[in-house]
Order: sequence, then C-alpha cells, then structure tokens
Amino acid sequence: MLIDGSTGEGGGQVVRTSLALAAVRGERVVIENVRAGRDDPGLGAQHLACVRALDALTDATVEGDERGSERVVFEPDAPRGGTYEVDVGTAGATTLVAHAVLPAALHADGDVEFRICGGTHVRWSPTFEHLSRVFLPLLRDAGANVEAELVRRGHYPQGGGEIVLRVSPSSVSSVEPRRDELGRVTGVSHACGLPEHIVERQAEAARDALRELGAPVEMEGVHVEDTPSKGTAVNLVADAGTRLGGSALGERGKPAEEVGEEAARELVEAVQADADVDRHVADQLVPYVALAGGGYEAPRVTSHLKTNIEITSRFADVSLEGTTVSASPEDR
Repeated sequence: MLIDGSTGEGGGQVVRTSLALAAVRGERVVIENVRAGRDDPGLGAQHLACVRALDALTDATVEGDERGSERVVFEPDAPRGGTYEVDVGTAGATTLVAHAVLPAALHADGDVEFRICGGTHVRWSPTFEHLSRVFLPLLRDAGANVEAELVRRGHYPQGGGEIVLRVSPSSVSSVEPRRDELGRVTGVSHACGLPEHIVERQAEAARDALRELGAPVEMEGVHVEDTPSKGTAVNLVADAGTRLGGSALGERGKPAEEVGEEAARELVEAVQADADVDRHVADQLVPYVALAGGGYEAPRVTSHLKTNIEITSRFADVSLEGTTVSASPEDR
C-alpha cells in the first residue's frame, strides 16, 4: 500500500498511524513525502523511534529508517511478545511512541513490555497523565489489557524521562465511550528542578478556574528535586461516565497561575462540549474503532481527527459524519 505522507496535516501522525495499522494487518506499506507538511520534512527523532520500535515488535523489513528520510518502506511479520527498549534520544514524546506501538502490541503472541526514554511532558504531544489516566482507561473499558508506568519525568529540551508500557494480548470489543453526568475532577500539579511553591500555585489556580463546573476537585502535588530536566505541568481528568482531560505545560516566563488556569480552561471546554471524548482522544481512538467497531461523538472536527480518519480508512472502514466517528463490525 502506498501512503502519501503529505495527507492532511502532513505530519508525524501519518507515519505513526500507517505503520501501526500495517503492523496489525501484516501489510507492506510505503510512505512517501514523509512529513512533507513540516518545515523540517522527513523522519525526526521521535518518528524514527516509532519506526524502530515497530520494526523490533514485528521483525519487519524496513527501508528508510534514518533521520531525515522522506520515504519509508515497512513490511512487518506478526507482532511478537517480549521486552523492548526505545530511546528517542531527545525530548521527543515517549507517549507518541506508546500510541504507535499499542495497536500491534495488543495483537502480539505474548505479553509485551516497552521501556521508552525521552520526553514525558512536551509540547504538541499527549502528556503521560493523559495517556495513563484518560486514554488507556477508555481502551480498558473495551477489553484492552494495558497499563503505563511513569518512571521519571522528562521535559524539553533535555528529556531524560522514562515510561513503561505493559500490554497483554487482548480482544478489544466495540469501542463506545459514552458521556454521563460529571462526577469529580482529579489532577496532578508537578514541578521538576524548580521551587516547590510552584506546585501549589498551579494547583490553586486550577481549582479556582474549575469552580464553575460545580464538581469536587482533588489535586495531587508532586515536587521532584533530583531530575534530568526542569519543567512543570498540570494535568486534569474529569470523570463523566467517560474520561475527559485538560493539561498545560510550564515554560520560561509563564506564571504558575497561568499554567493551572490553562489546564482548567481546556478541561472546562471539554466538559461543556457535551461530547463523549475530548479533542485529543477523538483522533487517538480512530484506529481502534476501525479495527473493533463502535463509535463516539467528538467535541469538534480537528485537523488531527480528519487526517487520522483519512489514513485509517485506507486500512479499514471508518466514517466521520458531522462530529460522529463510527464503524460497524460488518465494515471491518
């Protein structure tokens, strides 16, 4: 199968989704114009880590697995159980590597453990808490046997973080998260290598901004002194039948209060949208709906969602009507 890497946003998502579904289906795939929509086209460190992780998992035949490559050929065998180590080598997102390998790992012939080093809280990527507290619980509801462990936080630009993804062979049933009444909001405010007062300032700002939801809020504070990288973040989860997330990262010159408020605003937006999932999960779940059937209401149609629908539909039938993503068992 030939995939045009300039499809939609023309970013790394095209690579991750294409290789993940090729690994599940055992199909040879050729991706051309890799990341053509970016200022620095070709495979970056994080994308190359995804290629090599799936190569190891499926003992694939691969061409173009090098930095800057704009063409990748990937021909996988069946996914195999085992323990694998992946070092992105930069602050590239460990969570995106986890998202890339997970569909195939669920279809392996035995237990799979991926130890992934790099960034755990970096811009333009899911945070570890979004992966572990929002996305994975929704997959477990559909029958996936998967968990993630945070070993060490890693921020841009140093990275140095580490997570462990553990997966057992699973039969994922229809993926159908459904929205219910808002229960409680839980969250984590953390600071690494920075003054401890930042943790509480972020948390207090998040609590203040969440009051309009009228739900109980439980915040956990984490302060880490011995760390390979400095950084802060606030991650929030709303329990509303489904799971909805909101997060924000600190950066130089950004007040702690702004970090907390930003995370809260994102969560409030997700809750008030009255959809089944937040805007990030909306595109992350697309391959699983295509493979296992089901559907859900997205809060809005983002460019990420449109791109993932377009790429996934090359491998399995999945549709987007309005803001509803769906696939039926007979379409798979």
